[in-house]
Amino acid sequence: MEIKDAIDLISFPVKEGVQTWADLGCGSGLFTKALASLLPKDSTIYAIDVDAKAIQKIPKEYNGIRIETAAMDFSSAAFPFHQLDGILMANSLHYVKDKEAFLKRLMNVVKESGCFLLVDYDMTKANQWVPYPLPIAAAEELFLKCGVSSFQVLNKRKSVFGERMMYGTLIKR
Repeated sequence: MEIKDAIDLISFPVKEGVQTWADLGCGSGLFTKALASLLPKDSTIYAIDVDAKAIQKIPKEYNGIRIETAAMDFSSAAFPFHQLDGILMANSLHYVKDKEAFLKRLMNVVKESGCFLLVDYDMTKANQWVPYPLPIAAAEELFLKCGVSSFQVLNKRKSVFGERMMYGTLIKR
C-alpha cells in the first residue's frame, strides 16, 4: 500500500489546533505518516509497536508533526501518554483477543472530545495475520458497547492480499 492509499482510508475532518495522537501497532509507520499528513502542524504522534526494528524506520518528524516512537506491546503495557486527541489503530486491533477490556483501557487515555481511527479487514475468518478478526459490523457493535457516540465508515478498499476488503472508520467518543 502506498501512503496515498493510507491517507484515503483515514481521511477525516480534522479539528483545528495542535493535537496529540497515538498510533498503536504502527509497524514501520505507513499509517503514522498518513495521519501526520492530516494533522495540524506542531502536533505529536506517539508511534507504538512491539517490533523495535520496524519503528526505527519511522522519522522523528514528518510533515511538521513530531513523532515519538516506543517499542512495547500496546495491548498489555502501561501507556506512556494520557489525554490524547485520538488513537489510530491500523491493522492492529485484530491482534487483541479481549477487545472490550482493551478499549475500556483506551477510553481512559482519550479526551472526552477525542476520537479513534480504525483500519481493519472486513472479514470473519481468522488466519495467522488476523488472529481475532473484526468485521465492520462487529467493530461498530464493540465500540458502541464501550460508550462511543458515533461510528462512521470513512472509506473501503480491496486489500492487496486478495479479495478481502479493508475499511477505515472514524469513531467519536
